[in-house]
Formats: sequence, structure tokens, C-alpha cells
Amino acid sequence: MSEHVCIQIFQECTGEHSHPYPQILVPLQETMRIRAEETEYEVKLQELFFVPPGMNHRCNYRGRLLVLNLPLEVLVHLMSTRPAEI
Repeated sequence: MSEHVCIQIFQECTGEHSHPYPQILVPLQETMRIRAEETEYEVKLQELFFVPPGMNHRCNYRGRLLVLNLPLEVLVHLMSTRPAEI
């Protein structure tokens, strides 16, 4: 993963996986059901779901999905910055 945000639109999200970088998922067509670790979530249209690095997650979604892959450095910066500085 580079230091750049990777923005993509997928037509589906299937299977269980994890990755070493943080990810934001935004369903653009309908509600998405996603399982992260042992908990299942329902993410409504244009809400977002944050996936921390290394977290196993699984979805079975068919429809337009906005995906933002973030550099790990972004998360480290946000965790070390006070809210007034963001």
C-alpha cells in the first residue's frame, strides 16, 4: 500500500478476507450486510463502515460499493493527533 488513498467502485463484495491497511466501505445502492470478526452489521445506503487493518471481514453484497483503501500512516496520524488538530 502506498501513501495515497486508493478510491474504487466495485459492483460486488464477497468472501472473507483481511488486509494490512484500513478501509472504508460505502454502499451506494442498497443496504449491505457485513460480518466483522464475530459481529454482523447492517450498513444502510450511503452510511460507511470502517475496517481496521488486520480485521477479518466478510460481505455478500451485490451493487455499487465505494471503497477507500487508506495508507496505514493515515490511521497512525489520526490516532496520535488531538481532535482539535484534525
